Amino acid sequence: MRTPLAAIAAAIAAAALTGALAVVVQVSSPRACAAQPASAPAGADGGAQAGKGKENAEMEPIDLSESDDGKSVNVDVGRHVRIRLAGNPTTGYSWFLMPIEGAAVKAEGSLEYKPKAHPPGMVGVGGTFELMLTAQKAGQSVIRLEYKRPWEKDTPPIRKFGVTLAVGGASKPASAPAGGAKWIYSGGKWVKVQGEAAPAGEPQTRPATGKAIPYELIAGPYFVKNTFEPNAAQSFAVIRTMEQFNAVFGVGMVMGGPRPEIKPETFESRIIVVTVKRGPMCSYKVESVTATGTGLEVRYEAKVEPPGSATFAVPLIVSAPKGEYASIAFVENGKEVKVLK
Repeated sequence: MRTPLAAIAAAIAAAALTGALAVVVQVSSPRACAAQPASAPAGADGGAQAGKGKENAEMEPIDLSESDDGKSVNVDVGRHVRIRLAGNPTTGYSWFLMPIEGAAVKAEGSLEYKPKAHPPGMVGVGGTFELMLTAQKAGQSVIRLEYKRPWEKDTPPIRKFGVTLAVGGASKPASAPAGGAKWIYSGGKWVKVQGEAAPAGEPQTRPATGKAIPYELIAGPYFVKNTFEPNAAQSFAVIRTMEQFNAVFGVGMVMGGPRPEIKPETFESRIIVVTVKRGPMCSYKVESVTATGTGLEVRYEAKVEPPGSATFAVPLIVSAPKGEYASIAFVENGKEVKVLK
């Protein structure tokens, strides 16, 4: 039998344990972190990184579905990714995980089937196959799944899913520039409607100029490597060699998907112009590629979707005829956002 003093000590210990758990839960909340960020213990070797991994592990998983097939998704180390795919095993078909390419991500167990809610006695309603993954270290992993009947060895799957997970530090998209002044392009320079010269570096609305030249959009299975300017909200590049291209892009092959289009001989007659937006998913539409004297102008529309739980590195890859261009101008949504020389 415990003495009253022992009982009091046990109660204090239990209260202390409960308080410690409450602190962990509070720190894992993004709002709590923003209001009162926790510091790493003094002298703890690797404590900050371990704390970040623990916080990421306690966050809600990044959910992916069939609409994310073929995409490249940025994930922080320690973060969970949950893939949900519709299926109906009563038909004999099930989703199967293919061997994961790359050691950046690991599967937490096997695929789990969860049937839809249905009245008792009803069969054949279908449900969802779920796979939980964990980003364990920086790098890239390609995840592939196939929907097939296991006994039909020589029959191709009727559905496929593939996604590239790029594990590293997450970056936040840049906010829109302040101001909103109106500018016109006149006499080879930008002029404010009141007559003042445009400040250097500010995006300005500008008309299309130059002579249109043929171009190609590259839509192969490429993803942006997380070693290429990982903390930039938007990146720009002009690529003239295969070595330069491989420094920016990796190949995320999806079974049945597009094959790589870029080869070393491509650069004998072409250059590759690239921009990458990081943050929410976005889409591009090229409006024109024009030669402007000794320069090249790439004009395109970028449509950014509302922010979600996942961040993406979305590239626009344009192939243009090789030339001695002194500058490459990127005009996004009518505004000049970058000039490379």
